[in-house]
Amino acid sequence: MGELQQQQLMEILLRLRHLEGADPPFDALQITAVQFVYIDKLHKVGPCSLQMLSQELDLTPPTVSVMLKGLEQKALVTRQRDETDGRSYIFKLTKKGQSVFMKVDRFRRDKVANILNHLKDAEQEQLLMLLDKATKTDLLKER
Repeated sequence: MGELQQQQLMEILLRLRHLEGADPPFDALQITAVQFVYIDKLHKVGPCSLQMLSQELDLTPPTVSVMLKGLEQKALVTRQRDETDGRSYIFKLTKKGQSVFMKVDRFRRDKVANILNHLKDAEQEQLLMLLDKATKTDLLKER
């Protein structure tokens, strides 16, 4: 990619970032973007152990444990003893945690729909194909 194309892509990404209301309502929900990453992952994988969540997030168990404690204090996550291994816990979203997920998810879906609605069907398909291709580079796979 040439210098001009790189600059254009950076400008487009910046415009996407600054679309009106582009930021999810984290402040109103009293969470951070990082906390939402955990909420999102727990929503996707369902109830799971610290070890499993750590693997899913590609983070160390102590790092994940600290964040989970904060989410527990906000009543977004609960822990229960693992019935098969009494030494460990299973973490899952509370109803409040699920509600937070749903609000942010609705926001994201509305934002995507707003962007795509300005494109014809063929343009939507082309955009999605190109973004999919661009995000499947070897560099991203190494992460």
